[in-house]
Amino acid sequence: MPRFILTATDEDETITTKEFESSYITDVVDKASDFFRGVGFCFEEISVSNESRFDDCELEDTRTEPLNYPTEIEDTAVPFDTI
Repeated sequence: MPRFILTATDEDETITTKEFESSYITDVVDKASDFFRGVGFCFEEISVSNESRFDDCELEDTRTEPLNYPTEIEDTAVPFDTI
């Protein structure tokens, strides 16, 4: 699990430190936001966005192996009367 150590030293040499572990980006952003507020930053919100700033057609495909998706999906449903 990734471990984070955030440290700030203000003008009178006061050191503020926050340490935490998390594998989730939303948790990391929340804890970093708390740290920033604790050392005197003021802001409305820091948030995680799943929206891309790029049009998908502009992104390069960096996969090294081709995806082998089946051309047709087989119907694997079991008829209700056979259960």
